[in-house]
Amino acid sequence: MTNKEHKTEIEILEIYAKCWNTLNSNKLSSLLDEKVEYNSQWVIESLNGKQAFLDYFNGKLNSLRKAKLETQVSAALKMSQKWTSHMLKPCLVITQRNKNGDQNQLTLFIEVQDDKITRIDLCDVDFMFFDYKY
Repeated sequence: MTNKEHKTEIEILEIYAKCWNTLNSNKLSSLLDEKVEYNSQWVIESLNGKQAFLDYFNGKLNSLRKAKLETQVSAALKMSQKWTSHMLKPCLVITQRNKNGDQNQLTLFIEVQDDKITRIDLCDVDFMFFDYKY
């Protein structure tokens, strides 16, 4: 960590990746702003608020746990351009592999303010990615 109390966006994304990789959201809850906004290309309207997002995310993780023998999910920290900027930004690339060999990848960007996630954007992978190097 950068200091005793503050987490960087990278550190928060690493925790978020662990939630995806373990299919457990417990460590994410304390990092969410009460008014967090979640946007996804696959969800018609934005979800607003910590509890609304956690209900949605936990439902997704529960579905993945039930399908674990047929579906594998992994999240990795990368650097990419967000659609609103030409600057490189840390993100997660979430990969879902099905038993039949199909693979889907999604990109997850976050915005952080005062150590809390204030916005989450999940979108299709259409960016150039670079491995994050410490």
